[in-house]
Amino acid sequence: MVGRVEESRSLFSNTISGKAWKMWLQHVDALSYSADDLLDGISLDLAKHAANPDRLQVPDIILSPFNLTLPRQLSKIRGELDEIALEMDALYKTEFTKLGCAYECRPAYNGVTSSLVDEGSVIGREGDKNVIVEKLLGEGLSTSRVSVVSIIGMGGIGKTTLAQLAYNDNRVVDKFDLKMWASLSMGIDTELIRDKRFLLVLDDYWSEEYRDWDILSSPFRVGAFGSKILLTSRSMIVSQIVGAVHSHCVETLSDDNSWELLKQRATSASNLTSEFERIGREIAIKCKGLPLAAKTVGGMLHFKDDPTEWISILNSEWWDLYMNGNDIFAALALSYHHLPPHLKKSEGFVHPTRNMGIEDLGYDYFKNLLQRSFFQSSDANVRGGEVYKMHDLIHSMAQLVSSRTSLHLKDSQSNENLELFKNTRHLSLDCPSRQPRVLEGYLWYENLRTLKVISVCGGSIEVSYLPFLKLKSLRVLDLSRTGLVELPESIENLKYLRYLNLSENGGLTRLPDIFHLDIKQLNGMPSELGKLVNLQTLSAFIVGRTEGHGIQELKNMKFLRGCLSIKNLDHVPTVDKAKQAMLLTKPFLVRLEFEWNGSGYSNHHEQILHGLQPHENLKELLLTNYNGFSLPGWFSSPLCKLLSINLQSCNYCHILTPLAKLRYLKSLTIDDMANWSQVNQDFSGFQSLEYLAMKNIPNLVSWCMFRGSRFPHLHTLHINDCPMLTNLPSLVDATRFHSLDINQCPEIRSLPHDGLPGSLAEVTISDSGLLTDRCRVQEGADWHMIKSVPKIVIDYVEIGWAERSF
Repeated sequence: MVGRVEESRSLFSNTISGKAWKMWLQHVDALSYSADDLLDGISLDLAKHAANPDRLQVPDIILSPFNLTLPRQLSKIRGELDEIALEMDALYKTEFTKLGCAYECRPAYNGVTSSLVDEGSVIGREGDKNVIVEKLLGEGLSTSRVSVVSIIGMGGIGKTTLAQLAYNDNRVVDKFDLKMWASLSMGIDTELIRDKRFLLVLDDYWSEEYRDWDILSSPFRVGAFGSKILLTSRSMIVSQIVGAVHSHCVETLSDDNSWELLKQRATSASNLTSEFERIGREIAIKCKGLPLAAKTVGGMLHFKDDPTEWISILNSEWWDLYMNGNDIFAALALSYHHLPPHLKKSEGFVHPTRNMGIEDLGYDYFKNLLQRSFFQSSDANVRGGEVYKMHDLIHSMAQLVSSRTSLHLKDSQSNENLELFKNTRHLSLDCPSRQPRVLEGYLWYENLRTLKVISVCGGSIEVSYLPFLKLKSLRVLDLSRTGLVELPESIENLKYLRYLNLSENGGLTRLPDIFHLDIKQLNGMPSELGKLVNLQTLSAFIVGRTEGHGIQELKNMKFLRGCLSIKNLDHVPTVDKAKQAMLLTKPFLVRLEFEWNGSGYSNHHEQILHGLQPHENLKELLLTNYNGFSLPGWFSSPLCKLLSINLQSCNYCHILTPLAKLRYLKSLTIDDMANWSQVNQDFSGFQSLEYLAMKNIPNLVSWCMFRGSRFPHLHTLHINDCPMLTNLPSLVDATRFHSLDINQCPEIRSLPHDGLPGSLAEVTISDSGLLTDRCRVQEGADWHMIKSVPKIVIDYVEIGWAERSF
């Protein structure tokens, strides 16, 4: 219903009736939230009865206070929805009569393109163009007559421009008998392409249906071997459906390149003063590397010859610029328009299926948004896991879409106008004082789903008893870093609460029975945490020595999932106590982090780690300050499915043989292992390893040589800060090897004597004196091994093709 109103609203957004559609959308939104509350209420009521099966009686269920009011609540919601539907239908017919039968529902943004491009106006895409041209010219990428190369990226990032550059490159012109730039509505004359090597560009392809691609691609099969289709899309799912032999993800521009692009549109060189350049460069930074944003804002600046007008643009929010009319949000809105309904309105409406729980389904939704370029992988790394970011312009669009329900307030502002925000569902609150005032008095906030309190007073926040009696619909509560020392008893009234963040506060007591608890960087755990048997997410458990704080509190938390960090493992007295955590019976945990505090070799560490054997489904493991000499036997179990292991400051662990027996291990990081002096031949047999990083190993001297080092699937080798290491392993048999990164290893004498794999695509060498000298352009003894590698960076300077001699 929400989706239908949204589509109808966009259809008539420019008509007088637009306000009516906006009101209906707000009303339907509110009813949707009410329906969700109702469904949650039913689930909680059933769970309450199921928790006491001995006392379960049918009359108790039927006559419960909740179920007595259920028919009336359902009838009310259904009645209001029916009334809105009737009003919508009436206005829909009226508007179509006015507009005429020929009116079509289409996005405001016209995406028709051609192959023509002004190459002089394109900034910062030479490297991307060369990669695409290389793939278009390459042979043997596919056994099919026609192979697909895809260009993937968010709206406005320059996919079409990149396709135009490749299409018009002289190398491509000479390669193909026939070149075509097609809109998807045109037909293909099979006789025109029969037995000819052709290049076809399909720009901005959206369909994620296999059937559509089968129909569209069937005429292309008469072309000659070596024919190519270059396809641009915002969705990696599309790339998978069309069977692309190579997918090129377009990155954002640098700030300097963004400024050059913006400057082209904004002003001529003669009019560019130092003041305009200073402001312009700041505006370019705000474009966050998106070419469409730089060009659009540059066009807006072209007729503004006063520095104060440029400053006004600099200080404007993106949605203010959108209200003044530009192409940026129109282009980005297409991505939102093409989302399936469940991804447009997934918040609060993710319900488990027979085969998937809420968390698994939510993660599946996130992956879908990631594949459609709504999120991007970040270089940042948190607790060993991947971090994703949202481009600022996508974030601004999300703010615009959610402006009806999301609000950021300062607690110091007056309560007088807060009644206007009664439809707010998500609130972040800046608190400059110890006692938040904005939640007192009016009940404007009683429909909140999310509340994040941000302390800006430098002290602790006091949360009173009253607000938690009113926040009946609250699902998410974030009180992290507020200096909180005690929660009021009324928090137990938050019956819908699913996620509670109490990170970086003091020791706390009185926790409600919730599903997700985030308590990183607490001084200690609340007593008897083990009573929260329904807990699904627990970010950290800090082992204490006293009753009610031991590791055995984890015993009955059988629903724990995701990542769990267990700290202060020195406080676990015996292996039997470690086993009482029952990690072996927790199949939904994906990542475990074990941390000790002690220094010096400890047999006790080995015993405790033996007792902490996880379920075979575990995928990632981090050991910090583990000072045992060897790893327990469960590491080499044939049932173990570990994909990633990180050994951090495990100074006395020398016997790593069990790691090589892990059949599924793809990533291994060894960091700060002070007493490891030699990589022996038992460090081999990694049949699935793709990523190997060795960092900060001050006493490592040599890596025993044996052909291929038995890393057949190795993709990346990263060696950092190993000041005594003298040699590298043989890599010639690593046929999928892609990236070699050597940093701060001044004693490495040369690259591997038997050469490097032909698949190598990136070499980075920095602060490594002997090796740097051997890899000097033209002159170094090892230069011939790397001169054909696509990307070479020596001491932080990239060596371009023009500087190489073949």
